[in-house]
Amino acid sequence: SNQKRLWLWNVALNVWLERPIFGYGLVNTKFLLNIGNVAHNSFLSFLLRFGLAGTLCFLGICWKIFKNSFSADMLTVMALFASLMFTSFIIEQNTSLSFWSVFTFLVLCVNFKKDNPKEQIWNIV
Repeated sequence: SNQKRLWLWNVALNVWLERPIFGYGLVNTKFLLNIGNVAHNSFLSFLLRFGLAGTLCFLGICWKIFKNSFSADMLTVMALFASLMFTSFIIEQNTSLSFWSVFTFLVLCVNFKKDNPKEQIWNIV
């Protein structure tokens, strides 16, 4: 339910405030929150694990992907990226293979387009 999710987010924020700069490291948030559940929010999980420093680095990479996706042939990549980030906000999937596979694909697409501006992105797909 939404009320439980909001409550979990509040618990996660309070736990994060105890170690806000560098977080708690690579731990299962289910055990870190001590409530038998995960934060159900990838961004809060990043904050808990890597603190503000690590989360800002991750968001910097996300910004690079988003910023470099503004071209006609990159609209699908941008839509995929936006979908991935929105889904991550609602559910905790930053430790899943699917999250990192899509994220890596997006980074590769952006770097390909940066190195080959005249090529269509679909040449690598």
